[in-house]
Amino acid sequence: MHLPKASLSLLLLAAAQFATSRLAHADTIGKITPAGVVTAYSVAPNSGPLGITAGPNGNVWFTEQTSGKIGQITSGGAVSEYNLAPNSGPSGITTGPNGNIWFTEQTANKIGQITPGGVITNEFPLGSNSGPMGISAGSDGNVWFTENAAARVGRITSGGSITEFSVSSNSGPLGITTGSDTNIWFTENTADRIGRITPSGSITEFSVPTSSSGPSGITAGPDGNLWFTEQYADKIGQITPGGVFKEYALAPNSGPLGITAGPNGNVWFTEQTSGKIGQITPGGAITEYNLSPGSHPLGITTGPDGNLWFTPEPSSLVLAAMGLVGLAARGWRRWKRPWSLGARSPGGSAPAERAKRRPRITRSHPSVAVRQFLKTDQPPIH
Repeated sequence: MHLPKASLSLLLLAAAQFATSRLAHADTIGKITPAGVVTAYSVAPNSGPLGITAGPNGNVWFTEQTSGKIGQITSGGAVSEYNLAPNSGPSGITTGPNGNIWFTEQTANKIGQITPGGVITNEFPLGSNSGPMGISAGSDGNVWFTENAAARVGRITSGGSITEFSVSSNSGPLGITTGSDTNIWFTENTADRIGRITPSGSITEFSVPTSSSGPSGITAGPDGNLWFTEQYADKIGQITPGGVFKEYALAPNSGPLGITAGPNGNVWFTEQTSGKIGQITPGGAITEYNLSPGSHPLGITTGPDGNLWFTPEPSSLVLAAMGLVGLAARGWRRWKRPWSLGARSPGGSAPAERAKRRPRITRSHPSVAVRQFLKTDQPPIH
């Protein structure tokens, strides 16, 4: 039987709405104790939690990239949300030196700040197609961020004065943090490098020993070194302030992504592909904790309550249902959902070598690369 496109669209829409209604619990904020006990707290459906950080008011703050909101959650699980402009794409988030929470707006190309009381005081515009992602408080009293699509690292004062520093072209700077040496450290996701920039803007780059590793999140560890995730190599990396590397292997297809210094002297990380939370000691001993089926954790931070908090990605079933909604609603035109599976460089191409390795979470906008996270807090926040 042949159905007209309009009729089939209605059927798809009905099926998708039924599926999403059954799976509306998919968007959550997760908490794991240092002993490995996991709790999940529901947030609004289809909100797309991504970045996460410890706030100055005893709560945990996070970005909702799909719904365009900033959220906070208490230690007991009570959630408050604050609206940004539609399609702003909030991604990275950190507590700034001035006591406000700062965040990147990936698709709106802005840096924003919000008070602990929930007042969005400023949104500072960047150049078009800059694609800001990671963000971190610096040791110099400013806030630093990566421009993934423009291959730059930026610095913004509390008053909104912005300075940008160019990195190697097509490097895809992503995660960012402040090191024990007071410099700013960042990952170059598409160039397989770790970058270091001084507060005055002098940049040094170090090549990760493993090629096609896809360094993503980065954090300052309790041992004075920088720790980072290698998403495509399934490794956790360590680099000293002097540029000496060590790498620790995970199981194949683990997809480590977010990373943070933990409350117990270890470094904690998310495994986006395998659906686990891991911790690694300064000596390299790894422990992993399974999450519920269909959970794919992205960002992670240490909360003011001494637990680890993380953002799980919606399950593949929810993404499929969202795809049906978009396909039906747009009448068979090519539909791009807010995030999609596939390898994409800042220019929108799909490198064959990395595309074969495993799905990668990306933004659909052709000038924006990675919907990944990225640890963004500086150690004092923990």
